[in-house]
Amino acid sequence: MRKAVVLLVLLALCGGAALAAGCGDGTAQARTHMEQADRLSSGMRLLADDAAFDVAGLLAELGVEVKESGTVNKQAVTDAANEQLDRIIANGEKARKEYAKILELEGADPYKEYARARIKAIEDTIKVLEPVGKLLEEIGSPGNTASIGATVTEWAKANARVAVRAVKAFASWRSAAQVREKNNLGPEQEPAGDTSPGTAP
Repeated sequence: MRKAVVLLVLLALCGGAALAAGCGDGTAQARTHMEQADRLSSGMRLLADDAAFDVAGLLAELGVEVKESGTVNKQAVTDAANEQLDRIIANGEKARKEYAKILELEGADPYKEYARARIKAIEDTIKVLEPVGKLLEEIGSPGNTASIGATVTEWAKANARVAVRAVKAFASWRSAAQVREKNNLGPEQEPAGDTSPGTAP
């Protein structure tokens, strides 16, 4: 009889711990993947955090000033900016894979809803950043004698659809944040140190 009571107590304790920790399903793993993916995608999120798309402002975040003063080595500046952009996109792709891992787990439905929302935000943002990368290449091209400002102005006229995509990306990030709040997943933790787009992990 005593053994039966002890066994029941142990089962009750184990069950309570499982509920508290979200064990028995993939909740613990889902949170680990979520936190890693959030860190990886933080730079991308920061770049897309503006409802009104401003390509000049985005370039400034990458270290390219549209209203350059004095002599500017456009190729050197844009090469450095493209390196940052490539890193942000690469981290976004890594984040997308981490979020996708959540979708393969048992249970963890709140995390899955959030992961789907963040994957969409990443995909929408990549559709904005890739054309910006081509703009940087155009600015830094040795054959381009126009100023940075003139090149950006002409690019903006020919790529109005990118602004539409940027608004969509902004909405996607906001939607993901709302899903996170609704599901009580806690505040998103910013990476330690400088969190500007160019220095995100």
